[in-house]
Amino acid sequence: MRASILCVIAMLAACAPDAAPLRTIERGTGNGPVIVLLHGYGSRPEHLVGLAERTDLPAGTRLVLPYAPEPTRSSDAVQGFVWWRFPCALGDLPRTSIPAMGAARDRVRALLDDIERRMGVRSDRIVLGGFSQGAMLALDVALHDPRPLAGIVLMSGTLVDEAAWRPRFASRRGLPAYVSHGREDDVLPFANAERLVERMREGGVDVRFRPFTGGHVATAETSTEIATFIREVTAR
Repeated sequence: MRASILCVIAMLAACAPDAAPLRTIERGTGNGPVIVLLHGYGSRPEHLVGLAERTDLPAGTRLVLPYAPEPTRSSDAVQGFVWWRFPCALGDLPRTSIPAMGAARDRVRALLDDIERRMGVRSDRIVLGGFSQGAMLALDVALHDPRPLAGIVLMSGTLVDEAAWRPRFASRRGLPAYVSHGREDDVLPFANAERLVERMREGGVDVRFRPFTGGHVATAETSTEIATFIREVTAR
């Protein structure tokens, strides 16, 4: 059995001096790879913590799960935290620029800086990913930040601002990516996920696409495949 799991809440400085710091949940001890997962809209990092309990991850794996900076409003249908508020219908995201995503991107880039420094890990031993809105943000960070990554994991995400993203995919040529999406997803259309994968492959990203029968969820099967993906990309 792996070393006992340590849970800490860390306060991390954001890159902008007037930005509130991000809180994180952290799991795992050792000097193995680091997995950074960003939760979805109106969710919480606790919903992703089960990955830390898997015994098929590399030895010494550490998991970092940040809280999005903005709490939901009492009138929102779901309660939790958001990275930014959507300015359009979700199906229109491929045609929409989202300026507010830039501030969230900067906070995650600062988080990666802190992880490298505090945990003593090279960026090419970090897997960055997320679910839904978190997947959108994880990919946006990867497209704007030049540091090497071991891989990215995108669960039930979508294409955002295609005009801005499309030219950037070539900068991540060869980057391993695991992408999963439900064919019956009624939140973020499956067709837009297919288009995202097309654009990623067009730019040379090494995409492993996992469509599945289901909705806007992360399945047990995809969790197992993600663990396999992490083992493979961090063993290089």
